[in-house]
Amino acid sequence: MTKQLIAKGAGRAIVVSPEGDLGSVCAVGIARALSDEGLRSVLVDLTGTGASSQHMLDDYTCPGITDLLASQASYSEVIHADLATHAHIIPTGNADPDLALRGIERLPIIINALSTAYDIIVIDCGPTNAAGLKRLTSQESEVILAMVEPDSQIVVDAAQDLIAGGFEDILIVTADELLAPLPPTSSHDRRRATQ
Repeated sequence: MTKQLIAKGAGRAIVVSPEGDLGSVCAVGIARALSDEGLRSVLVDLTGTGASSQHMLDDYTCPGITDLLASQASYSEVIHADLATHAHIIPTGNADPDLALRGIERLPIIINALSTAYDIIVIDCGPTNAAGLKRLTSQESEVILAMVEPDSQIVVDAAQDLIAGGFEDILIVTADELLAPLPPTSSHDRRRATQ
């Protein structure tokens, strides 16, 4: 998957997880693998449940994208280091969802700003549909369908929705492809791994 993204010169990897939080391991795996390839990568957790954040941070309740959308935090306050790699993450955050939604038109501006600092932005959109991707895509975007159970009807329906919505060139990744090294679950484990 990472080789494909690099070969295509992707600046954004937009991950759709029809199965919900289970698919977020794919987004995390992609961000980490890209970092391991030497790219400056950041994952933006738009799941609403903090699914990706929980895999990458000790404290996944720290400020994140909702705080930025609600103008309650700065970029430097919402970008955090991954526990296991050199990747960064912008977690879901803590701002009131309604307040954050009022600033949703700023999301493309935020993503564009991140593009100047990172080689690639991985956006975990959770179980969204084609319409939900419109404000996130750019010329250098690749849409990725993350699957845990590939034969699931939910996944088939999601793929059909993306194709009908104009996203015909979809990359597909399964959790099995990305789960090889599981991350440390705490800073204590991270320190032990580097000793």
